[in-house]
Parts: sequence; structure tokens; C-alpha cells
Amino acid sequence: ATAAQIGYPGSLAVDPSGNVYIADAFNFAIREVTTDKVIHTVATISTTSSTTVSLTLDPAGNLFYVTGTQQVFKLVSGNPVSVATVTGVNNASYIAVDAAGAIYVSSDVNERLLKITNGNASVIAGAYPYGIDPLPDQATHVRLHLNPLLIGLAVDSAGNFYFPELDG
Repeated sequence: ATAAQIGYPGSLAVDPSGNVYIADAFNFAIREVTTDKVIHTVATISTTSSTTVSLTLDPAGNLFYVTGTQQVFKLVSGNPVSVATVTGVNNASYIAVDAAGAIYVSSDVNERLLKITNGNASVIAGAYPYGIDPLPDQATHVRLHLNPLLIGLAVDSAGNFYFPELDG
């Protein structure tokens, strides 16, 4: 794996066995570095207009990813399968899965966090139009300013979300 060339590693995910998955955004691929330090291409991204590639694993070890489009993919036997199309936003930038297996995505274009249940997305944080934020307030009433340069979205076991913002 140390001899392989990776172009702009967008995000990482580590499975329970210690294999590392790398979002190779520049080469439109997802790479896996196995515990024996060998690198493999496990998926190619067919949408070369992708703006980002973000990865996550669910508790069962299934790999999910988004590519900056409105599609959310799951890797099934080496093949990408669309599991959801997010509506109401222009893109799904980053992805996370909670302990129960619920999928969350963020949109850095529309400044929203969404939860996907049974293939349907609903906004759980972020508001537009927005003005000055009177904090604290409901998450769906607050302006988010997601940072498109800092990749990430995470959810902990208590259901709290973590994401980079440009200000706040």
C-alpha cells in the first residue's frame, strides 16, 4: 500500500477487522488497505462530476458513501447500489451512520443535516432562509455554515452530531 498513489483522500473508514477504506476523490475510487498492508480498489465512482467522496461503515460493517450528488450508495458485493436519493438539497456531501444503522448526510451547498429512513430523507438541522441565530433554538431553525473544505460528519452513541463549520 505504501507504493500506491492516492489522489486527494477525501475520508477514511476502518472496519472491525482493521481494514482501512480510503475515499480517493481525485481518482474517483474507493480503496481498501487490508491488514496485510495491500491496497485494493473496491469501487470506482462512475459519476466523474463528483465533488467529494465521503465514506462510513454501519455497525454490521457495510460500506456506505456519497459523492456530492443527491445519491447515497451502499457497496454490495463490490457493486454500488443506490439506497436513497436526497431531495430538498442539491447534494449529499458527507455521511455517517449511527449505532442503530440510521444514515445521516450533510449538504454543504444547502447547509442542512438530513436523516435517511427507509430511503427517505428528512431535515434534522439547518434552516433557510435565515438571519441572526437566536441560540439556543431548535436545530431546524438554526443557520448552519458547513465548511466544504473540512470533510466530516459524525454521530456518537448518544445521537449527538459533530461537523465542521466555518463560523459558530
